[in-house]
Order: sequence, then C-alpha cells, then structure tokens
Amino acid sequence: MHVTGIGPCDVQLFLSHLETPNLNNLELRFLHDMPSRKPTPVQFSFILPFPSRGSFQLSSLTIVNSMMSESKLMECLRLLSLSLTTLGLRTRPPAYDSDDIRHLEVVTNNVLDSLTYHNSKSELLCPVLESLTLERCIDSDDGVLSDMVQSRRWLSRTAAVNGQASPSTLRHLDVVFVTSTHPGDQKRLTEFYREGLSGAVRFSDYLLQNQL
Repeated sequence: MHVTGIGPCDVQLFLSHLETPNLNNLELRFLHDMPSRKPTPVQFSFILPFPSRGSFQLSSLTIVNSMMSESKLMECLRLLSLSLTTLGLRTRPPAYDSDDIRHLEVVTNNVLDSLTYHNSKSELLCPVLESLTLERCIDSDDGVLSDMVQSRRWLSRTAAVNGQASPSTLRHLDVVFVTSTHPGDQKRLTEFYREGLSGAVRFSDYLLQNQL
C-alpha cells in the first residue's frame, strides 16, 4: 500500500480508520517538493498506534520525506522488529533552498547500534532484515554503518557453519550519504558489494554536481 500526503494529519486520519490486519507492505510519502511550502516536521508517533493494533505486522516499510526523532524511529523499529524484512528511509531534496533538510538525518549511531549484533547484547532489532535503503538520512560517525553490516554478515556465516538457525542475512543495502564524509564506510561497503551484497553507496553532493 502506498499512501501520499502533504503532512501528517491527512495520513494519520487515513490510517486511523484502516482495518487491514493482513497488510504487510506500507509506503508513506510526504510531499516536500512544493515551491510554496517548506518541509513540515512530521512527528512519527502518528504511525505507532497503527501497527500495534491486534496482530498487525509489517514486513516492508518505506518512509519518504518524514522528519522524525531518533526516539520515534527506535519505537517503530521495536514494534516491527520481528516481522520487518525491508526498511527504506528516504529523503528527497526539495526543489527550493531550505536549511530544514538537515533535520531529516535521523539514522544516528544509536539507531545503527540497535541493528548491530554484539556478543554482549542479547537484543538485536529487526533480526530478519534483508533489505535496507538509507537515502540522505544518515547522521552517524564514519564506520558505524559498515560495522552494522559486517556484524550481520558475520552472525549469519557463523550460524551456518555451526548448523544453527540464524537471523536472515542482510542481502541488499542502498546508501546515499549527504556529504562525502564517510570514506571508511565507502571502502568497507564496496568490499561487501564485491563479496555479494547487492546495492550501491553514493554521495548526495556528488549526485547534485553531476545533475547540474
């Protein structure tokens, strides 16, 4: 299901009346590319009561152009942790100059750490995640993203060697960094792509230069 709205109110009204317990694919797209309208801060809490009703589960969630806090994103990941196989967080630059674009970078060190396997930590959010798209929404230190990817690949391989059941392998990763400040991530992710991970890593400033 694809839902498009200008702001959170119209989308919230639609979702609040929707009774689809078997829905497993949801894309929420907010319209920011309007010359007469600046991006509206979208509080992500409006979606939280929706998936928590009954036995509702999502296997695929994509959110485009939503301003959200780190805590709200973490809440959503916890709610959908056991069912989510595909996650997409995408930010499209507006067609006008705006300083608000920086607020869309919500994938922080804490968010990525919650998706990273640690020997000393029992909880791994979204253990069956297979596909991840992060487009102009990353606000983490260089190396944190590739650490997450490496930990999941290591966990899957180790379990396979030992004949144990394991979380699903992260098979696809598309990344667009806002600026070219992640050389470590770029180098390591390129190696993972050569080893079989599908997807690509790009930089927003490079893309903009080549579009001029």
